[in-house]
Amino acid sequence: MTKDHNGKESAAPAAGFLRASLNVPTALADIAVCLALGALGLWFVVNAAGMPAGRTMIGIGTFPMIVGVILVALCLVQIGLSLRNFRNAGTISFHRPLAVPIGMGLMLLFPFAMDSFGYFQTAALWVPAFAWVAGVAELPTILTLTAVILGLAYFLFQMLLGTPLP
Repeated sequence: MTKDHNGKESAAPAAGFLRASLNVPTALADIAVCLALGALGLWFVVNAAGMPAGRTMIGIGTFPMIVGVILVALCLVQIGLSLRNFRNAGTISFHRPLAVPIGMGLMLLFPFAMDSFGYFQTAALWVPAFAWVAGVAELPTILTLTAVILGLAYFLFQMLLGTPLP
């Protein structure tokens, strides 16, 4: 038995799986974020260089080029500082680190599933899954939440607005 978001015992089979903690050195987290932001800045630079008049003094690609170069430069500076202070830095503790990527995956899959199966069928499965990932472990709460969301969607869209959901 593990504890849910309210501190109550939960018999959910994978409750402990989502509630684990991940400790990461601060410098490593800084470097990972800087690499992602540096890639974004590099993407700005590459796309700005390919824009019409992107290589002239002032054109459509000037602003993204400036932002991209500054972003890459600042990321390189921060990576250097993080490497210099790697041993002296503390740690960052991420609680429930798998909940965010699983929740993002559910959010990204919902529109595609809704197009294939329909809103109500998809939401009837998606709402409980998302509630569980968000930390709700009590079955009555999950069922009530699902019924309320489906009922509100039906009442607001189909009955009140006359707009059928897919």
